[in-house]
Amino acid sequence: MVQEPLRGLEDRHALFGQMGQDAAEPFQRAGGAAILPGVATSYRYDAPRVGFWRVVRFGAAGGASLVTDLALQRLFRTGLGIPVWLAPALSYELGLLAHFCLLTWWVFRQRFTLARLGQFHATALVAAAITLGVTYALVAQRLVPYFIDTEGPLRSYGPELAKLIGTGTAMGWTFASSFLWIWREKAT
Repeated sequence: MVQEPLRGLEDRHALFGQMGQDAAEPFQRAGGAAILPGVATSYRYDAPRVGFWRVVRFGAAGGASLVTDLALQRLFRTGLGIPVWLAPALSYELGLLAHFCLLTWWVFRQRFTLARLGQFHATALVAAAITLGVTYALVAQRLVPYFIDTEGPLRSYGPELAKLIGTGTAMGWTFASSFLWIWREKAT
């Protein structure tokens, strides 16, 4: 006789009696299928809820970090005279730290840990490679020189537009790594 997987709260109560839903949770896989007690399993992790307002806060935090990044890049490049090859990297790191703080405390409402900061920087390296790779490719290419030509249609804002395009390219990676790895909560 094949037993159907537990489907709802009633089935959990039938199997676990008075222990209730909380006692049944350790015996359930992340996908919802029940497992038998005593069967060796790995730890279960739950991704943070991807509710509407959390996604809105995630986007707002990313937007604020992007504005910080672009403003600092402009300041470094035009105000402080830092070369165009160095200004994007410096502004990116400072914007990244601001982004981490906003995500930790405002979006995911978790505590700051050095381990999480390390995970964030590891995934940010990939995002940085995407962002800066696209930025430098657009600035350095000669086919469409709008991104570096100060007399062209973009005037002196070409490098910032190139950075904006690079950031948009890296956004999907950042979203997935944030929700599925860095801020996922360990199930109790």
